[in-house]
Amino acid sequence: MRTSLRFHILGLISAATIASTTGCNLLLGVEDLTQSDPDAAVDIDAPPGTVTIRFVNVVRDFPGSGTIDVYIGDEPTARVTALRQVSSYVVVDPSVTRISLRQQGQSGGAPLHEFTGLTLAGDTKVTAVIAGVNASQSADDRVRLLPFVEEFAQAGTGQAQVRFVHAITDVTDVAIDVGLNNAAAPEVVGLPRFGASAAAGMQAEAGRTLRLGLVEGGTTFTAFAANGLELGKGCFVIFSGQRSAAFNSLGVMTSTTVCTSQTPVIGSMGARVAVGHVISDATACDLRTIDGNPLIESLEARELGTLWLLAEDENFVGVTLICAMQSVSVDLNSDFALESPRHMILAGGSLSPDFTNQARLMDVSIPSTGLRHAYFVNLSAGVGDGILRIDGSDVVGNQVFGASIIGPAFGHAASVLSSGGHTLSYEDVGQSVTMSFTVTGGTGGATLFVLEGARVPQGAQRPLRLTPFDLGAFPPAVGTPIAPN
Repeated sequence: MRTSLRFHILGLISAATIASTTGCNLLLGVEDLTQSDPDAAVDIDAPPGTVTIRFVNVVRDFPGSGTIDVYIGDEPTARVTALRQVSSYVVVDPSVTRISLRQQGQSGGAPLHEFTGLTLAGDTKVTAVIAGVNASQSADDRVRLLPFVEEFAQAGTGQAQVRFVHAITDVTDVAIDVGLNNAAAPEVVGLPRFGASAAAGMQAEAGRTLRLGLVEGGTTFTAFAANGLELGKGCFVIFSGQRSAAFNSLGVMTSTTVCTSQTPVIGSMGARVAVGHVISDATACDLRTIDGNPLIESLEARELGTLWLLAEDENFVGVTLICAMQSVSVDLNSDFALESPRHMILAGGSLSPDFTNQARLMDVSIPSTGLRHAYFVNLSAGVGDGILRIDGSDVVGNQVFGASIIGPAFGHAASVLSSGGHTLSYEDVGQSVTMSFTVTGGTGGATLFVLEGARVPQGAQRPLRLTPFDLGAFPPAVGTPIAPN
């Protein structure tokens, strides 16, 4: 099997990291602001010699609603109020050395955080990122201010300039695979926590989804779809949250795209998808996009390939399996990425006659102790709806067939298998035929049993088998197909 993801990204350049210094109270990331382009602050009417600055808040645990007020220097009133994401630009004097953060509406007492030792240069435009963990006192991840001068290079025709900021609080250095097509050769390497890539940015096609993989130790640990890249503009893509946070929790990792507009575009963390087929009369198949670009090539029967599924990613509209010159639609709805961090999609049935179906497995329970959980799906050719039994007892709530979604979120409870052998039988009620298989239980973990092949093989069809997929690993490990008793 060969996996390839090909996307059009122009003019990629290497990226460097920035250094930070320690402020008087909390860690303050300060760039060298003395080499800025005087024309950087031309978008708003700012007097000569002043600084144009906006604030981006990516802290997840500020108290109350999470909104804050920003006080600049000795000003008695907040300059920026109710900041939750991105503020408008404000003009400040470069002599300002202190910025304070207060909970929204807080009028007295100590601020939540105060940053001192700030150094700004006149005639610059700055995006200041507020990052870290509000509840932390550790120098590794406590709240800090990261001011970045906007020094983007001129974007090419049809392009935007993109600069990356790493603000994931529990990840040290990361690399960034721009295009999500080669984790072994990421375009950005050694990006430190609370650092940014090169000030000039790198070119990416404006108005299109930019696929991004975050890489650690040569392996992509999460992926994002960055949207909202504005034509001809410089854009920050800020990664924030915590790698250790639970999926769909407040602290989950996200990307925030901030260009010249004040409306950020939030990118959800991608889902890892294992795709395979058990089509009874197909061997190697290719998974392709609607315009024919390969996603996974030479996918053999019972083999799983993996890819990242990203929300609002147009590359997964109209995906098909090409098997022996025949096209089989595969449901890779990009909204799946919002439902669960891991999915498994299997196509089954038969090419001839043209009867294919598929199932999607998601959000299943994989216990580490106790009895093994078991799921079942019928993707065979010539076997209809029926009744599933384990050791002679009907299984309720787990008879899922055809184009189905499997998992607790959809009411499909797992059966349990104790250690030792068990008889799993399936009665096709339409044909009054029962098939039985000997399966093995165990301690902990979960197995998906897939009924596949053909009960009465015709032509190139494979004979009926029950194939186990061990869900304890990802992609799931394929076990030895089990013949009927």
